[in-house]
Amino acid sequence: MNLFDEANTKKILEASNIGLWRVEFEEGQLPRFYADAVMSELLGIPGDVTPQERFRVHHTYIHPDDLRMFEEYSDKLAEDRTEVVYRYIHPVKGEMFVRCAGVRDLSVTDYLSFHGTHQDISDTIRYEKERYAETRLAEVAAAKENALKKAKRASAAKTEFLARMSHDIRTPLNGIIGILEINEAHSDEKELVVANRKKAKVAAQHLLSLINDVLDMTKLEDESVELVNEPIDLMNICIDTLTICNIRAKENGITLIHDNGANLKYPKVYGSELQLKRILMNLLNNCVKYNKPGGKVLCSSDILSVDENQVIYKFEISDTGIGMSKEFLKHIFEPFAQEKEGARSNFQGNGMGMPIVKKLVELMNGTIGVESTKGEGTKFTLILPFEIDKETAQAEKDSEKGMVSLKGARILLAEDNDLNAEIAQCLLEDAGATVTVAENGEVAFNLFSRKPQGSYDMILMDIMMPVLDGYGATKKIREYDREDAKLIPIIAMTANAFAEDVQKAKDAGMNDHLSKPIQVDLLMNTISHFVK
Repeated sequence: MNLFDEANTKKILEASNIGLWRVEFEEGQLPRFYADAVMSELLGIPGDVTPQERFRVHHTYIHPDDLRMFEEYSDKLAEDRTEVVYRYIHPVKGEMFVRCAGVRDLSVTDYLSFHGTHQDISDTIRYEKERYAETRLAEVAAAKENALKKAKRASAAKTEFLARMSHDIRTPLNGIIGILEINEAHSDEKELVVANRKKAKVAAQHLLSLINDVLDMTKLEDESVELVNEPIDLMNICIDTLTICNIRAKENGITLIHDNGANLKYPKVYGSELQLKRILMNLLNNCVKYNKPGGKVLCSSDILSVDENQVIYKFEISDTGIGMSKEFLKHIFEPFAQEKEGARSNFQGNGMGMPIVKKLVELMNGTIGVESTKGEGTKFTLILPFEIDKETAQAEKDSEKGMVSLKGARILLAEDNDLNAEIAQCLLEDAGATVTVAENGEVAFNLFSRKPQGSYDMILMDIMMPVLDGYGATKKIREYDREDAKLIPIIAMTANAFAEDVQKAKDAGMNDHLSKPIQVDLLMNTISHFVK
């Protein structure tokens, strides 16, 4: 028996619910749509209608949202064999899903002729939808369960943290209160009172550190911290940080070994000095704090890549300390996490340092990794990208050649602190500038507005001043009806050093921002940049 003779093929197609069709397009005539018995039943169109009427009715039953897709499929048939799945509104069965496959009949040359198959796949589609819905329900249920577990873990961690913080905050508070009571009872014992004051100061500083960590972590989690992006010197930052940490290392009998930033080939970059120091200080302090007597801390830096505008540095800080378990390493950057219950007592930690480091590193578009072996030590790998500060680097090269000079520059200095004003005036005049000092913003505005246009080349503006602050003075100058009022460089020179302070200065109309304590080289280079 031939399985593929016409009779058997027809039975197979009927059993599979597959109908056969032919469509013909002849110029000057309506399209003709022919269908076998199975096809007619699948379409819900009587078999005795004309081929032209079948074509028209079939198009009216196609789901409106799928009609364009079906027409695009029809256009593609002229090029190659293709198929489409579309929704069809059967007059009796309702909405059904149809797989339609077709090909051009090349044996017909007088007009366009296509033939193919039409199959009802509604049951398959519905099964897949039900299966997908069940899978999604299972996924949603699993996600909810995981979220609930995570929330419970977070809640338990916060509860544990609050209990620890309550203990840690009360400890220095109790000490301070106790010391005050002792001093009150022994006010005539001068040496005891002085010694107790020092102890109280240490306790107060520890308390302040705890509170600051909690506040900082809250800000970082709310993503409300904006990092300053200002010219910084990586070499100086590393040297300063290592110098500070070396003091504590020596006190603990730890040897600090480092390359002193020897591989920082491009130290002049843009970044946040305060937050970078905080990251490095946290990592170094951790390696000192959790070390063993006579242990070592090793620090190194290297360039991963560099191009015209950006340099990527790798910093490695490792120790020969107590190390951490593989299980705890998974949680080291989670808030409130500590491996040992007695860690806060033995090492004076609160589990906030590493989460703060992680958040700050991410804000700087960097990465941090950690490797540790229990009882052997820990290594932190910090990778940070920096934009190269080409202007400062060039200015420093020029300065080394004796090319930076403020000779002839006329500077108006707004500064309410007499000592600060005296120091700044002396430095600027030594560099060749002529300096006029104004004790507040109102005086600065009056001096500027009453002098002829072009009397000053630059204004150095303090922010926190009586009568009229630096922001207000800058706005008044910028609004003054004179051409140089819009053009004169105004540089903020202030102790307000946060990102929002920099933005406030720019919003007020200032050209740049220098934070106190002032770095003399940076001050001179900035002035020379604006007063060329």
